[in-house]
Amino acid sequence: MAGVYVGKKELLDGIRRQARDKYLYFLSKLASGYYRHHIQKEAVLVGPSYIAAPLAKFLENGFGQIIRSVIITNNIPRHEKEKLLKKFENIEIVFSEDGRRIEDKIRAIRPEIILGSQLETSIAEELDIPILYISLPTEGRIILNKSLLGVSGSLALLEAYSNAFTK
Repeated sequence: MAGVYVGKKELLDGIRRQARDKYLYFLSKLASGYYRHHIQKEAVLVGPSYIAAPLAKFLENGFGQIIRSVIITNNIPRHEKEKLLKKFENIEIVFSEDGRRIEDKIRAIRPEIILGSQLETSIAEELDIPILYISLPTEGRIILNKSLLGVSGSLALLEAYSNAFTK
């Protein structure tokens, strides 16, 4: 019995195609709600560079959101800061670990949603806007098997993001 040889490249291309098709299928299901509930919002992301920066790009490029600012809370080397500033030429990048400064910045921007941690809950409540937890701490939330990585993670994020405005 002769088998069909499938090379690594073909196998990976097939997996990528399946993932893309799954993502586009669910995105198309979200489209009517996106327009009906006016889900394009002004957002601020707060968290470590390895979480906040990629999510900001995804939300802007893949979901059409308006990213007003990305507040990086971890201490990164100067060359990494310069890379981020260059990569996000049209988005304000703030580097701060100071909770009061972060709250003041968010208060000045007055976004429609915050993606951050439990530390930003009080400013979200003050501004009466939704908050989605994308980084630690997430006190009061139990997370056993949830990721923001890959197709399933991006769909989970879009689901939570959209649900924040359909209540």
